[in-house]
Amino acid sequence: MNCGSKEVIAQVISTVDSSSISDAQYVTESGISAHGPLVDIRFSGCGLHCLVNIPRNTLCNNTHAGVVYDPSLTFWTYLVVRTVLGVLTAASLMMFEGAVMATVQEMGGDYGIQRFVGNFGAIVFAPLGGYIIDITSQPKDEINNVMGRSSYSAVIYVYLGLKLIAALMILMIQLDFKPPGERILSNIRGIVRNAEVMVFLGMMMFAGTFWGFIEAFLFWYLDDLGASHFLMGWTVAVGMVTSLPFLVFSGPITDVIGHMNVIIVGMLAYTARMLGYSFITDPTYVYPFEALEGLTMALMMTSAVTYVAKISSANTIASVMGLMGALFFGLGKGSGSLLGGLLMSYIGAQNTFRTFAVIAFTCSLSYGFFQWLYVKPRRMRSSNDSQSSDEPASSNDNDFHTERKNASAIGINFNKMTLGKDNL
Repeated sequence: MNCGSKEVIAQVISTVDSSSISDAQYVTESGISAHGPLVDIRFSGCGLHCLVNIPRNTLCNNTHAGVVYDPSLTFWTYLVVRTVLGVLTAASLMMFEGAVMATVQEMGGDYGIQRFVGNFGAIVFAPLGGYIIDITSQPKDEINNVMGRSSYSAVIYVYLGLKLIAALMILMIQLDFKPPGERILSNIRGIVRNAEVMVFLGMMMFAGTFWGFIEAFLFWYLDDLGASHFLMGWTVAVGMVTSLPFLVFSGPITDVIGHMNVIIVGMLAYTARMLGYSFITDPTYVYPFEALEGLTMALMMTSAVTYVAKISSANTIASVMGLMGALFFGLGKGSGSLLGGLLMSYIGAQNTFRTFAVIAFTCSLSYGFFQWLYVKPRRMRSSNDSQSSDEPASSNDNDFHTERKNASAIGINFNKMTLGKDNL
C-alpha cells in the first residue's frame, strides 16, 4: 500500500487477516468471472507521521523572560515605606493643624467653613480614587476563569501629585505664628492620679482600636464580597457627608446630653457598625452602617477635644491632648490593625467583626457605670462642698471657658484628623 503525498511516497507494510473476508465474485483482467478470497483494503484516513528528535536550543527561541516575585521583599519594603509615611504624615498633620488654626484666627476666617472644605475634598477624591483603580486594573477573564489584578500605581501617583500641590500652596502662606511651648508629657503625675482622665484616655484608646481595625480591614472584607474600588471609595464619601451635620451641631448636642454620654453613644455606634458589617452579604448594604461614622468619629472626637478642656487644668491640657492623640492614632490604631489581623486568621472576618462589636458594647457599659458610680457622686460632693464654703468646686469648672479656648488654640480641630482615611 502506498500512503503519502505526491512529493513523498512512503511504503507502508500492513498485515491484514483475510480469513474473515468471505468469498466474493470478481472479474479478472481477462474478463472471466471467478470466486475466491480477495483482499482490497482502502484506508481513508491514511497520513504520514514524522517522529524527529532535535535539540531544542537549535529550534526554539524564547522571547519572554520569566519574572520571579519575592513576596517577602515586597512586604518588608512596603512596611518600611508605609511606616515612614505614617510618621511623617502624623508629624506634619499636627503642625499643619496648628498652622491652619493660627491662620484662621489671624485673618478672622470661619474654621467651620475650612473644615467643611476639607471634608468636601474627601467626598470628591475618595470615589475618584476607587474609580481610577478600577479603570487601570486588569479585568477578570470570565472565559478562562482567571482573576484580574488590581493596579494601585496610578492612584498613588495622584496622591503624590496632590501632596506636592498642597506643599507648594503652603509655601505661599505666611505662617508667622508661635507654637505653644509646653511639653507634651509635662505634669504626667497629676494626670495619672486623675481617675476621670485616665478612664477617658482608655476609652480613646479603645476607640482608636476600633477605628484602626475598620480602616485596615473593611475594604479587604468588601473586596471579598465582590465590591468594586469605586464602591469602596463611595463608603468614604458617605461617611464624610453624614459627618457634616454632626460637626456643625456637635456643640449643642454635647451641651444637651453631656460629654461622657456622647462617648457612650459613639461606642454604641461602633457596636452597630461592626455588628452590621458581619451580617452583610451584598457590599452595597455597607452604606447604612458607614453612615454611622458621623457618630463614631465626627461627634465623638469633637466632644472628646472639648472634654479634655473640661477635665484638665491649664497646665495639663496640652499633655492630655497629646496623650489622647498618641493613644488614639498610635497605640489604639496599631493594636486594632494587629489584633484584628490575628483574629481574622483564626476565626474569620465575620467573627472578628462580632468580637470587636462585643468589646465596643462592653466599653459603653463600663463607661456608663463609671459615670453613674464615680463621676456623678464625685461632682455632687464637690458641688455641695463648693456651696458650703462659697468656693469653686474645682479649677476645671471655673476655667472651663478659658481652657476650651486654649484647647482651640493648641488644636481643637484635632477631630478633623480622624475624618481622613488612609485608603485613598
